[in-house]
Order: sequence, then C-alpha cells, then structure tokens
Amino acid sequence: MNLRILCLIASAILAWVPAAAHAQPMSQWPGIAPAMRPSPGMAPAVTLSPDIAPAAVRAPPAQTADRASDTATHYTVRAGDTLWEIAMHYGTTVAVIVDANGLGAYPLIVPGMVLLIPVSNEVGTARAGPVGPIVTGRGLHFVASMSAQVCWLFDDGALLQHWPCSTGRPESPSVPGNYTVQTKLPRGYFVAGDSWMPDWLGIYEGGGTENGIHGIPYARDTGEKLWQNNVGTPITFGCVMLDDAAASELWAMAYVGMPVTILP
Repeated sequence: MNLRILCLIASAILAWVPAAAHAQPMSQWPGIAPAMRPSPGMAPAVTLSPDIAPAAVRAPPAQTADRASDTATHYTVRAGDTLWEIAMHYGTTVAVIVDANGLGAYPLIVPGMVLLIPVSNEVGTARAGPVGPIVTGRGLHFVASMSAQVCWLFDDGALLQHWPCSTGRPESPSVPGNYTVQTKLPRGYFVAGDSWMPDWLGIYEGGGTENGIHGIPYARDTGEKLWQNNVGTPITFGCVMLDDAAASELWAMAYVGMPVTILP
C-alpha cells in the first residue's frame, strides 16, 4: 500500500473521530485560514464531454453569482462532534469544511474551535407543509418531493417556480435530506447508461457516483431521449429529473452552494 493511499485512509478516518475532550486555544491553530468561497468538494463522478471546454460553462447571472455567501455560517465545535456529523447537519461535505478552514490532509477538530461553513443548508430550513414546502432562510432553495413528484424553487422563502419532476425508482430511490449544489456542469455523463444528462447540478455522493438534478437524459451515440414521457413518475436511479425547459431555467439561476432539500 503506497503512501498516498495511506494518507487518504487516515484523512477519512479523522473525519469520523469525535472532537477531543479538551479544547486548545485558536492561537495554537495557525493553519486555519477561512476562505469565504464555495467549494465543489468531492470530485464528481460525472464529467464534462471531451468536446466541451470548461470555458463553455455558462456563468450565473450577476445577481446570483455571489448568492452562496448568503448561506455561510459559523459553528463552534462541541465535545463528541465529528466533521461528518457537522457536514450532514449543514447539508454540505467534509471536503468543503476542510478546504474552507485550512484543516489540511489530517483534519482534526477540538471543542471550542470555530468552523466556517461557507455554504450550508441547515436541517430544518425546509420542511413539508400542509399545502407544500415551508422554506426559511435567505437566497435560492430548491425542494423536491418524492411523494408528490413535484419540485419547487424558492427565493428568500417566497415561491419562484414549480415543476413536475422525477426522483429515484423504488429499487434505487433518491435519498431524502438537506444538501447543497456541489458541481455545476453543462452536462454530466451517466456511465452505466452511456448517456448524457443536460444541465447537471451535482448534490450528493451515492454509491461511488454523484447524484444530482438534470434534464432529460439522451443516448451518447444516437441522441435518443430517455424517459421523456416519464417526468412526474419515479424513474431515475436516484437523481432528480426535470423536463429540459425547467432544467435549463433552474441551471441558469443555480450556483455552487445553493441549498437543495429532498423531502420524502
């Protein structure tokens, strides 16, 4: 086993280790240098088409380019906390927190340490209501309902748009929870289906791949659309699928760090 693999294993284990019983003063942590910026976190399982240069990615509108900072917050570590639990509570990833706080290859937290959470979707900011989701907090927030097969987009808690959508099929369901957009690509590649997924917004890791929000998939070789007539029924392998017009509209407004909630 080479040194790089050992380092990766050690880093993963430390993310689960509870905070030490005794705090150290922040002055003893010179490596902590918070950066107020969104981070893509884990490398995506989907990739850009080789014929699409990164420069081809459409920039978000000016009014949404800095919206990720709307959800930034700070968290004071308590005894027993782990980076994994903190990341899950705020709907982000361990990698995002580690990067934002300069924790390095061997991230260790102690009680009293103040962590910057650069993009967050705190548990409880979106919940099911009697006639639809109830959303609190600032900025854009995308919500998908597995039971209703409907998606909504809110801005500062006010409804902007809603669409029919599809979540995962029964044998490969979507995972309810709070997330944030981790990657934004013009299209993602679905390896098992040899197809492209337009207007890709990656939100969480699922079994070694990245699940996300996208438009109607189409075959890589023929361009034939898959599931075009199935929007509104649970048909995907864990992602949230919109029709192409809705996916394009959402993609144009979305940004890395945008809160996403999947309700049961």
